[in-house]
Amino acid sequence: MGKDIVFAGTRDTWERWRSFFESKGISLHLAEVIVPTPIEDLDQRISSLDPMNISSAIFSSKSSAKIFMSSHRGRDLLEKLRELGVMIAATGEGTASILLNHGYKAFSPPIERVETLLKILSEIYRKGEIVVFSSDRLEIPEEIYAERVRRIEVYELRISREGVMALENMLKKGIKRVMVASQTVSKILCGVEGISRNNGIEIHIMTDRIAEPLLQCQDKGFRLIIHNSSTFREFVATVINHMLSSPSPSRSLAVADLFNNPHI
Repeated sequence: MGKDIVFAGTRDTWERWRSFFESKGISLHLAEVIVPTPIEDLDQRISSLDPMNISSAIFSSKSSAKIFMSSHRGRDLLEKLRELGVMIAATGEGTASILLNHGYKAFSPPIERVETLLKILSEIYRKGEIVVFSSDRLEIPEEIYAERVRRIEVYELRISREGVMALENMLKKGIKRVMVASQTVSKILCGVEGISRNNGIEIHIMTDRIAEPLLQCQDKGFRLIIHNSSTFREFVATVINHMLSSPSPSRSLAVADLFNNPHI
């Protein structure tokens, strides 16, 4: 096939970037292999928090912000945190954008890793807990998962059998590139038959950490391209540049070009 690539991940990320890929002449297909699902006792978990004991609140993903804001108790808590002057932080501009749409401006440096943001916030001397709202699969290294850090799972990442089958079908039809920005998805891909049997598959990975599960099953023959991008926006730029693979400067895409773009 021509300029085609499969994004293996969540629908909201795909929807945000599909038209931008199309504007560059690339078809971005979706394999929704994971589906964010709210934790059943979400309200109870939120109610267990004492706003007076919180110094900072981190939203680890777009799904964490979206699901949290869908809860009446979540919205009430966030309003109390704002009144108390608690720092609200977000990993990724998409996460910050969701919070801003609800009227909350979050501290959102150009990083995507929760542990990096935790290190930044832990250096700020403030009494109280740093609360991380996340999925059930987020792993925080023990050395920074100290007494001050409390993780609240607000959603589960469930594997979608239909999404895995959709990926298999697209690979069978001849699409040779897959784009991955989640370690959970990397683990899933290790078990995808169409990838293990096809030596012509290119898997574009956002960072080396995300690539770890696939590196462990490298004997399967696919080609890993690790971009080590600091942000998803940068990841998009490097993937598109790789696919265009043209020496012409006019076809080279800088990260700055993605800001002020009407497609995003």
